[in-house]
Amino acid sequence: LFLFLFLFLFLFLFLFLSSLFKAPVMCTVWLLALLVQLHLGICVRIFVSPSALKTWQPTADWQPENARKAAANCPVDCSITDNPEDSDCIVYSCNERSSFSNPYDKARKKLKAIHCWEAHSKYPLDEADFYLTYDLVETTRIIPISYIWNLTHFLALAKRSLEHKKIYSEVAFVSRRSEPFRDKMMLELNEVYPVSSYGDILHNTDWPKGHDRDKGYVMRNHKFCLAIENAQDLGYTTEKLWECLSSASVPVYYGNVDCEKHHSVPANSYIDIKKFPNMQSVGKYLWEVNKNDALYEQYRSWINEPNKKFIEFHRVRTPKTQVCRLCSKIQMRKLFEYA
Repeated sequence: LFLFLFLFLFLFLFLFLSSLFKAPVMCTVWLLALLVQLHLGICVRIFVSPSALKTWQPTADWQPENARKAAANCPVDCSITDNPEDSDCIVYSCNERSSFSNPYDKARKKLKAIHCWEAHSKYPLDEADFYLTYDLVETTRIIPISYIWNLTHFLALAKRSLEHKKIYSEVAFVSRRSEPFRDKMMLELNEVYPVSSYGDILHNTDWPKGHDRDKGYVMRNHKFCLAIENAQDLGYTTEKLWECLSSASVPVYYGNVDCEKHHSVPANSYIDIKKFPNMQSVGKYLWEVNKNDALYEQYRSWINEPNKKFIEFHRVRTPKTQVCRLCSKIQMRKLFEYA
């Protein structure tokens, strides 16, 4: 019966499209496209490792309720399942050691995805079919994710912060974990230009009254902030930079971005430490920028600019889209059976 109905529908569409387009070739193209769409209607089921959920915040997009909402709005047939046996793909976090042993699929019959916002040099990724990471380029296996959770909120916050008058000319620095090279850079800069360290590491300034551990408040009141990534992996750009930018403070940044090619960071929005021979030179330049209002505002002019390339880069990489992008890749894998 199904075959009969399918052939009837096929014949009807062929006659209808032939009369509509008066061109058999065009009709054939439309029918092939329809058949592909029908064939792409493969249901994708994803299981998220419970131990991975514990490593993410309650509001993270892979938490069950959020993931199901995202899956329901995907252009492909996608769902989140509670049973690993019923799944097509299992999602692990690189922060859970169990991801290497693949506990929910010992026989390795399911597709495997690793979610990792950590630097690959510090968290080597286990062999998997898909990687949800900070990488700059998307491939059949890699699904890049931006550290900016909500692009609209990020840009709006930067504009509101721009209206806030800066009180302190010192460089704000907040660090919870010691990294020898980062600590050394901060101390060297502090010898030439004052650095207010509010965090647990190299602490020399108390938190403002009523704003204990309020990093956003501190940065909104400082003209500069020191942002040094834990690792120099290409594309590894974390909240250290984004919190500075959203507070309309000028980041004194040490990381590995590729603005020229990928536009992952607004143009001319930060002072690149790598362009200076040493931290003493950075400190001298900060004195120059601090005294020159026009030069200082050049680093904040991006906030009122269109930022088209920057927005285009992050819009397709927001965490909100990662569920659907993974579903689409799983669907194509199931369809074409590629390795």
